[in-house]
Amino acid sequence: MGDTRSRVAVFQPYLPRYRIALFRRLRDALAQSGLTLEIYVSSKDSSSGDASDAIEARLVTDPLARLMGGRLHFRSEVLRVARDPQVAMVIIEQAAKYLDSIPLLKMSQRAPVGVWGHGGIYTNHKHLPARVRLFMSRQADWSFVYTQSGHDFLVRHGVPPSRISVLNNTIDTGILKEELVGIRESDLATFREEMSLVDGRTTLYLGRLDADKDIEFLLASTRRTAQLLPGFTLLVGGYGPQAGVVRSAARAGAPIRYLGRLDGRSKALALLSSSALTIPSGVGLVAVEALVSGRPIITRDNRSHGPEADYLNRRTQSVWLPPGCTPGDYGVAVANLLTAGCLDRMQRDCAKEADAFSIDQMAAAFHQGVLQCVQSHQRGSQGTA
Repeated sequence: MGDTRSRVAVFQPYLPRYRIALFRRLRDALAQSGLTLEIYVSSKDSSSGDASDAIEARLVTDPLARLMGGRLHFRSEVLRVARDPQVAMVIIEQAAKYLDSIPLLKMSQRAPVGVWGHGGIYTNHKHLPARVRLFMSRQADWSFVYTQSGHDFLVRHGVPPSRISVLNNTIDTGILKEELVGIRESDLATFREEMSLVDGRTTLYLGRLDADKDIEFLLASTRRTAQLLPGFTLLVGGYGPQAGVVRSAARAGAPIRYLGRLDGRSKALALLSSSALTIPSGVGLVAVEALVSGRPIITRDNRSHGPEADYLNRRTQSVWLPPGCTPGDYGVAVANLLTAGCLDRMQRDCAKEADAFSIDQMAAAFHQGVLQCVQSHQRGSQGTA
């Protein structure tokens, strides 16, 4: 790079498993450009049980996070690292809960700062957090946004498009594809027998189990679906605060099988044993898994979804119900989808997009954005020298 600044510091609350593939690729790409990736985390654990130590990450002091249960953060290490003359760039999440972001962005002598996240307003519509996130993007030297809609939002609100990288947020779809291909018909038959599943009358919920996902709404809807479709079963894969609610519903006789957290082969088995994904709220990266596995999503058109919901065609790859629909309405819609003649076509339309969002493309976009930001900062520094 022709500069003494060679370190790129990324700050995360913790290191989730699904980010390992991205950071490995980004680390290798930056190394080819003479830069070193450093990851800093506030915790080595997570409440959702998906923290990983598969790549080196430095633990920073964040007492406010412990005091506030992760709702607020202040990491003095962010400010120290940003002042380090060897640091080429600091990257933080675009989230209002990071109280260190404002003093960081207001510092006069610091490395260039990138923020990454949704870009626009998706799941948190409260006025103050939305204003803080927009402030972060306007003040930052670079914005890494998950999707094109986040880019468009920032441009409409005054962020120059030349300072925005669209990442197309995703997971390592290659691993999921390998697991799906490796499942044999005999494996599916055994799994269905063990779970007492009826082929064509099974759906899957995949994701975190918390109130924001409207888990109780989903569980309530299953009884109506089962009334219309005898033999219907909802598989639930995930972990979180409402796991106990799911277990209790299953014990009470609801048509539910709780599978716990799913990864690798267990996730592939659950996906292929299901005809569709039932995600009433909070569609995010599960949209990528739906496309890769060829399983349409049925959801509601409320304001809970992440930007990745944009990946789904609303006519051919997903079903969107009104935001005010009842659990009974949702249950009927699930039964209608499972018996619809268009289900096979929707599954094929999903599978056609299996290669649309790859981790290699995401890492390449991230890498390119870092280089552009660092090089722009170098040119500016040389111009004022």
